[in-house]
Amino acid sequence: MYMNGFPIGIERKGKYYVHNHMKMAFKYHTGDGFEGARIVGFEVEPHSMVQATRADPSMPGGLVAMCEEGAAAQLMDLDLHSEIMFTYDVSWEYSDLRWVSRWDKI
Repeated sequence: MYMNGFPIGIERKGKYYVHNHMKMAFKYHTGDGFEGARIVGFEVEPHSMVQATRADPSMPGGLVAMCEEGAAAQLMDLDLHSEIMFTYDVSWEYSDLRWVSRWDKI
């Protein structure tokens, strides 16, 4: 399903959970007489998860979030956390979609 924007959280049975992790997939195309690659689309998949942290004095706040692909994670309950750490994954995927046709899906 495609939509403009994405939800920042969800509500389940009167409890609120924030989407604090995003999976972003950038679609690119090469060819068509253009040297290099062009971004022809992207998808964002929001997730709500409790993340592990580890100390890192070089980071602001002294912590860094750790997230692992495929790891089971609890939903990030807003009532149980005073701080929210946001993370993201990025993937690059080749697309057969040509630059001139990039808006045709919308």
